[in-house]
Amino acid sequence: MRPLKLTMSAFGPYAGRTEIDFEKLGTAGLYLITGDTGAGKTTLFDAITFALYGEPSGDNRETVMLRSKYADRTTPTEVELVFSCGEKGYRVRRNPEYDRPKARGEGFTTEKAGAELIFDDGHVITKLKEVNSAMIEILGIDRGQFTRIAMIAQGDFLKLLLASTDERKRIFRKIFHTDLYSRLQERLKEENSHLRSQHRQAVAGIRQYAEGIVAPGDDEKAVEILEKISTCSGEEAAVWSGEAQEMLERLIDSDRQTQQELITREKRLDEEIGSLDRELTRAMELEKAARLRSESERALETEKPRLEQLERIFHETEKRMPEAQQLTKEIATVEAQKDDYDKLEEKLRMLKAAQRDVEELSEKLERKKEAERMLRDRAAALDEEMERLAGADSEKTILTARRSQAEDRSGELKQLSADVVSLKAVEKELSSAQRQYMEAEKNAVVMKEKYETMNRAYLHQQAGILASGMEAGQPCPVCGSTSHPHPASLPDGAPTKEELEFSKEASEQAEEKRRMCSEKSGRIKGAFEEKKTAVERKAQELLESPAVEILDEEIRRQSQLLEELDGQLKAVEAQVSRKAAIEKERPRLTKELDEMGAEIRSLSDSLTHRAVEEMAASEQADALRKTLRYDSRDKADEAVAAMEKKREDIESAVRETRKAMEDCDKKITVLRGKIEETTKLLKNDEKVDREEADARRKELVYEKRILQKDIGDIRLRLSSNLRTRDAMTEKMKELKAIDSKWSWVGALSDTANGNIAGKEKIMLETFVQTAYFDRVISRANVRLMVMTGGQYELKRSRQAENNRSQSGLELDVTDHYNGSERSVKTLSGGESFKASLSLALGLADELQATAGGIRLDTMFVDEGFGSLDEESLQQALKALADLAEGNRLVGIISHVSDLKERIDRQIVVKKDRNGGSRVQVVI
Repeated sequence: MRPLKLTMSAFGPYAGRTEIDFEKLGTAGLYLITGDTGAGKTTLFDAITFALYGEPSGDNRETVMLRSKYADRTTPTEVELVFSCGEKGYRVRRNPEYDRPKARGEGFTTEKAGAELIFDDGHVITKLKEVNSAMIEILGIDRGQFTRIAMIAQGDFLKLLLASTDERKRIFRKIFHTDLYSRLQERLKEENSHLRSQHRQAVAGIRQYAEGIVAPGDDEKAVEILEKISTCSGEEAAVWSGEAQEMLERLIDSDRQTQQELITREKRLDEEIGSLDRELTRAMELEKAARLRSESERALETEKPRLEQLERIFHETEKRMPEAQQLTKEIATVEAQKDDYDKLEEKLRMLKAAQRDVEELSEKLERKKEAERMLRDRAAALDEEMERLAGADSEKTILTARRSQAEDRSGELKQLSADVVSLKAVEKELSSAQRQYMEAEKNAVVMKEKYETMNRAYLHQQAGILASGMEAGQPCPVCGSTSHPHPASLPDGAPTKEELEFSKEASEQAEEKRRMCSEKSGRIKGAFEEKKTAVERKAQELLESPAVEILDEEIRRQSQLLEELDGQLKAVEAQVSRKAAIEKERPRLTKELDEMGAEIRSLSDSLTHRAVEEMAASEQADALRKTLRYDSRDKADEAVAAMEKKREDIESAVRETRKAMEDCDKKITVLRGKIEETTKLLKNDEKVDREEADARRKELVYEKRILQKDIGDIRLRLSSNLRTRDAMTEKMKELKAIDSKWSWVGALSDTANGNIAGKEKIMLETFVQTAYFDRVISRANVRLMVMTGGQYELKRSRQAENNRSQSGLELDVTDHYNGSERSVKTLSGGESFKASLSLALGLADELQATAGGIRLDTMFVDEGFGSLDEESLQQALKALADLAEGNRLVGIISHVSDLKERIDRQIVVKKDRNGGSRVQVVI
C-alpha cells in the first residue's frame, strides 16, 4: 500500500482544507516530517489510518475527538486518501460522527459517520461496514496490524525492549493474537480447580455418609471406626471409608438376621394372644347372653298388658269408620257440582265485565259530548275574530311602503353626515398643508440667502488668494496687467469649497421641499372645494337648504319616525300572522267536529249493546246460585278440604292403633325367641377364669411391645444403613470418575500453565510467543548489527532467574567486542534506541510475513533520534536507508536539527497564529 494524496478538512489541528501530495516525495528513500511541537505531525498518520480503517492510529484517541476545534462551524470534517495497492488505485473518503449546525433553524444536529470507497474502474461502495470489510480485504491486514507495521513509535518499542516476561507476554498477545492459548490455559486451570473442588466435595460427602452409619452401642469395633472417621483429615477419611464400607456390610447382615429372628418370635406371641382373646370373648358372650335373657323376661312381662290395652283401643276407633264413609259420599256430591261452580264464576265475570264496560262507556260518552261543546264554542270565537282582522293585509302593505321611504331618507341623511365629517377632515388636512408650505417657503428663502452670502464670500476669498500671489511686474492671472494698484484682500470667515457645496445642496433641497409642499397644498385644496360643493348640493336636496346645521336634528326625527313605523308594522304583522293561523285552524276544527259527532254516535250504540248483555248475565247467575249448596267454588273447596281432613283423622287413628297392636305382638314374639335361644346357650356353659386369662394376656402384650420396639430400632437402623451404603457406593463411583479425569486434566493444566515442579516455568502461550519472538529477534539483529557496527546482537535468554517465577521471554544482548552477554536493561540511552528501533523493524517485518507476505510501500518512524551521537545517528539512518531500498518510502517524524540538514525531502508542519496548523511539502 502506497499513499498518493491525503486531503484533510477540519481534522485535528488542521482547521481548513489541507492537501499533501506524497507523489512529490518520490517512490523510495527517506523523507522527514518535522515542525513545531504539537503542530500535528503524528496527526498525518492518524488521518491515513482513519481514512483506511475509520479509527485513528492511537488507542487513546477516539473518533469523536477528531473534529478540529479551530474549524469554522460550517466546515465539514472529513479525510480523503488516494492510494495504490499493487497495480490498482483507490480513493477512500470518510467523516467521523460530529455535531454540526442545522441547515434550517438554530441549534446543532449530529452528522453520522460515513464512508465512500471508489475503485479505479468506477465501482463505488458507500455503506460503512462494507467499506471497512473491503479495506481489510484490499490491504490484507487489519488496523492493529497496520499501526504496528506502518508506524514505528520509539517510545512503545522501548517499552517492549525493556519489558519483563509478563509485560512482554501481554504485548505479544495483542500483536500475534495468542490470547486463544491464554484462554486455553485459564480454561485448563479452571477445570483443574473445579475437579479439585469436586474431589474435595466427593470425599466430604463420603465422610459425611460414613459419619451417618448407625451401629449398636455394644459393637466396639464399629464405634472405633466411626470415631476415627469423624476425627481424621479429608484424605485419611477416603482411606477409612473402605473399612467403613466393610463394617457397614457386616452391620446390615447382622441386623437382617436379628430382625428375622425377632419377627418369628413376634408371630408366636400373636398366636398365643389370639387364643386368649378367643377364650375371653366366649366368656363375655355367655355373660351377655345371661343379661339378655333376664332383660327379655322383664320386657315380656311389661308387653303383655300393653297388648291387651292396644286391642281395646283398636276396637273403639274401628267403630267410627261409618262416619268416614258418609264423609266420602258428601265429598263426592260436592265434587260432582264443581263444573256448575265454574259456570257460575264465568257468568259472574261476564256480569262484572259488562257492568265495568257500561260505566266506562257512559263516562267516555259524557266526556266526548263536553269536548264537542267546547269545539263549537272555539269555532264561533274564531269566526268572530276573523271579522275583526279582515283589513290587516292592506294595512301591512301601506306601512311597509312608508317604512321603506323613511329608511331610504335616513340612509341618505347618514351618508350626508359622513360626507360632512370627511369634509372637515380634508379641511383640517388643507390647513396643515398650508402651514407646512409657509414654513418650507420661509426656510427656502433663508437657505437661499445664506448660500448667496457664502458664495460671495468664497469668490472674494478666491480673488484675495490670487492677489496674494502676485508680484510687481508680473502679469495678473485675471486681467494680465503688470500693474497692481488695488489688489484684493483676504476676507475673514470665508467658507471652504466643501462648506459652500453643502450650503448649495441644502438650499436646493429647501427649494425642492417648498415646491412639493406647494403642490400638495394645491392638490388638497382642489379636493376640498370639490367635496364642499357636493355636500352643499346634497344638503339642498335633502334639507331644502345648503346649511348643514339642522342635519343632526333631521337625522334624529327620521330615526324616531322609523321606530314608530317599526312598532306599527310589528303590530300589523302580528295581526296578519294571527289571521293566517285562524284560516289554517278553522278547517281543522270543522273536521274535528264531524269526527267527534261520529264517535258520540258509535259510543251510544256500544253502551246500549253492553247494557243488554249485563241484564242477561245477571239473570243466568241468579239461576245457577239456586241449585248450588255453597256461594262459590272456593267455599266448596274449603268444605271438601275440611271433610277430607276429618275422614283422614278417623282412618289414621284406626291405622295407627292397628299398627301399634301388631308391633307389640311382634315384639312379644321376638322376646320369647331370645329367651329360648339364650336358655339353650347357657345350658352348654363352660367356666373360664377371666382374671387369670386377662393377666396372662397383659404379660404377653407387654412382651410383644418390647419386642416390637427392638424390631423397630433394627428396622430404622437397617433402613438408614442401607441408604448410607447406596449413597456411599454412588459417591465412591463419582469420586473414582472425578479422580480419573483429574489425573490427566491436572497434569495438562500444570504443563500449560508452567507449574511443573523443578522445571522452567514456561506457559503454553509463552512457549508459542517465544517462536514468534525468536523470529523477531533474528530479523531485528540484521539491522542492529548495522547500527552498532557489529558490536551488539539481541538474544532471548534461555535461563530463568529462578524456577518460581514465569520465564521464556527475557531478552539479553551479546557484546561481540568483549564477548559478554548481559541484560538489555544495561544498554545506554542511544544503544537502547538502536535496539528498540531494530526490534520494532524486526517486529514489522515479522507481522508482514505472518499477514501473508503483505508489503507496505510506506512506513513512519516516530522520534527517538535526539539521544544518538553523530556516529550512531549515521548508522541508524543507514539502516533506515536500507529499509527504504527498492520501492519503499520511509517517513521519519522528528524535529532533530541534524535530520533537517541530512534529509532534503521534508513535510513541514507549522502552527498558525490564529489557530490551527498548515503543511508544506519541501523537495
